[in-house]
Order: sequence, then C-alpha cells, then structure tokens
Amino acid sequence: MKLVYSFENCGKMYGISKGEYEERLKELVTFFDIENCLNKPVTQLSLGQKMRAELVYAFLPKPEILLLDEAMIGLDVSIKEKVMNALEKLKEERKTTIVYTSHNLTEIEKLCDRVLLLDQGKIIFDGTVEEIQSESAPEYQIDIELQEKIPDLEDLPIEKYILDKNSLSIRFHKQKVETATVIKHIISRCGIKNVKITEPNLEETIKNIYRRNSGND
Repeated sequence: MKLVYSFENCGKMYGISKGEYEERLKELVTFFDIENCLNKPVTQLSLGQKMRAELVYAFLPKPEILLLDEAMIGLDVSIKEKVMNALEKLKEERKTTIVYTSHNLTEIEKLCDRVLLLDQGKIIFDGTVEEIQSESAPEYQIDIELQEKIPDLEDLPIEKYILDKNSLSIRFHKQKVETATVIKHIISRCGIKNVKITEPNLEETIKNIYRRNSGND
C-alpha cells in the first residue's frame, strides 16, 4: 500500500476537511522531507523514512495529547533537531500534552517538564529534571589550578579532594554545600589561575536513582 493512502485514511478517520488535509499534509511532508516517498509502498521505506512518516501521521490531526515512543530512532541529526523544535512548539503554542518515552536522556532533558522513571513496571521517581538533579545527583567536581599555597579544606563538607602539585580536584554533593561556597572558600585562602566546574549529567543522576532503588547504593 502506498504511503499516501495511510495519510488519507488518517484524514478521514479524524474528520479533517479535504482542503485542510491537503494543506497540512503538504506542510508536514515538506518539513520532514518525505515528498518523494508518498507514492512508495510502506514496505520499501527505510527506517528513517518510516519514522518520519509516522511523525507526519501523528501531527496531521493536531492532537491535544501526543504519545511518542522512541520517536527519534533512525533520524539524522538535522531532522532530530527539527522534530524537537516542532514538539516544543506544539507544547508551548498549542498546549499539546506530549507523553514521550525514550532511552535518550538528552531528548528527555530538552523536551520534558515532568519525568517518570520506571523500574520493573513501578514508578520510582516522579518530578522535574531539576528535582532529579537536586535530590538524587551524584558528586559535582571542581578542578582548580592554584597560584600559591594549598587552602585549608577542613571546614568544608566535601567528599574528597586530590592535590597534584598545583592542581586541586574537589568532589562534593550540592545538597551539602553550594558550588559558590566552595570557590569563595578557596579564593579567600589562596590565589587561583583557572577553575573548571563539572556538573553531573542526567544519565549519571538517573543511574544513581536506579542504584539507590535496587539497594546497591
């Protein structure tokens, strides 16, 4: 069956008028770059073409709620960026509720306001990305190139530090002490040349949650 027939069935199923259907379809197939696929049998499409076709199908009815499962599989970088921008536009301008499941945490971090983590069918976290970071984040790290003497770190609630000549590496939990407090403490006690702050990424944070939930913390 030709791909275009699937889109026609979608238009009929959702009661989209002929004029509106043709306008939307033209806009979407151009946006997702599948104009040359409309008359191809679905079985002859590549994985990337199929994924883009499914997104056209999903967008056609202008849904109030959109369910997407691993929607970026098979898409190249430029198309992924377009899709993410389109989803953000749907969410913000049309107030579309998007339920998005993915193993790609970069996509989740960019798109989702609320995150649910599942472990064996049970919800083990329900909140925002910011709440994940603040409640369950692993250690932060500050790498400092010192100009002179080693600062006294005894009164700072840090996990550990490593000193190698004039390089100082400090690891700490943000729940215990703020980054600014650590830097201010060091600046007040010695001169520094350079500072590099490494924040935990979402992947490491979520791994930490799963470890804690399984009792392997």
